[in-house]
Amino acid sequence: NQTVGWSVWKALRSARFWFVVSGFGCAGAITQMLLFHQFAFMVDQGIARALASLLLGIIGLTSVPGKIFWGALSDRIGRELTFTLAYCCTIGAIGIMFLVMILPAAWLPFAFAVVVGLGYSANAPLIPTVTRDLFRGERFPSIFSTLSVFTSFGGAGGALLGGWLYDLRGDYLAMMITAVGLALFSMLMIWLAAPRRENPPPA
Repeated sequence: NQTVGWSVWKALRSARFWFVVSGFGCAGAITQMLLFHQFAFMVDQGIARALASLLLGIIGLTSVPGKIFWGALSDRIGRELTFTLAYCCTIGAIGIMFLVMILPAAWLPFAFAVVVGLGYSANAPLIPTVTRDLFRGERFPSIFSTLSVFTSFGGAGGALLGGWLYDLRGDYLAMMITAVGLALFSMLMIWLAAPRRENPPPA
């Protein structure tokens, strides 16, 4: 019975569970990498500390309607395509970071804050909905909690990885390239998880 058939143990033995963990774990890594390091990055580019702090508030404000938007969009066009569009926004935000390093345009930091806030906000509605699409049933809360534990390692690792890459090179270029690679990998993982397709539990 699919309503009650999924358990934590069965989910842990499912490849699609680990695709979801990999996809959203990488998404969390990108989010924390960008949010944790954006202040230092902006200050290093000569932007005033007060403005760099304001950008974090703009990111938070942008994420509020973003969560509503991505959640509603995923109900219309599907989880995979919605996640892909959201992380294309995140890649766009990384591109804007690169432009901040080479162009003196005052509007670029604000554009970064809006675009990154919009992109990462997709995690909030999509992580639970994708998990429920694949592992619905009486044990869903336990499965979702277990998945959240694994994906949280991605977020923690992202902040550390960004700092390590900066220490290694002395600039943020390697972090940006890594973040783009993680974004592309996370998209692939969510498409392989395929929440659009039925996922009956094993016997």
